[in-house]
Amino acid sequence: GLEKALAPVVRQRRRPAVLTVEDAQKVLGTVEQQAAHPVTRLAHRLLALTAMRPGELRGGCWSEVSDLDAPEPVWIVAAARMKDIAERRADTKDHVVPLSRQAVEALRTLQRLSGTGALMFPSWSAANRPISDMALSMALKRAGFDGVHVPHGWRATFSTVMNERDPRD
Repeated sequence: GLEKALAPVVRQRRRPAVLTVEDAQKVLGTVEQQAAHPVTRLAHRLLALTAMRPGELRGGCWSEVSDLDAPEPVWIVAAARMKDIAERRADTKDHVVPLSRQAVEALRTLQRLSGTGALMFPSWSAANRPISDMALSMALKRAGFDGVHVPHGWRATFSTVMNERDPRD
């Protein structure tokens, strides 16, 4: 009877996500019009613009962002902060996220809201903790996208759109 209890847990890989630029614009525009905390709305915008994992974005620190006035600004997520720490090989490199002009604009707006602390996306109830994944999920649910799109879905949106534009890369 232990075989069932000891069977490996199969992770669900498919998360609901919109897969076109038009649908992504609709989701983002609707979320940004909702009565949500501005930090939550900016987190969604940056998820869409960077295709980062929600946990890595939520835990972002201002020290990880390079000079926003640089010709090619980047956000560097340390390997130690990335997903699956226990499973990662020793040679895993930091994750370098190029920042578009739109992402830089969103970060500048975010700096006015949270730039005095270490965290980019502080919880409004405890500044030493990041916002929760539930805050991001609830913003999508309140906007009417329950079962249609989730915070992690921005990665699928990005991947699908970019692969359709140039499947070789």
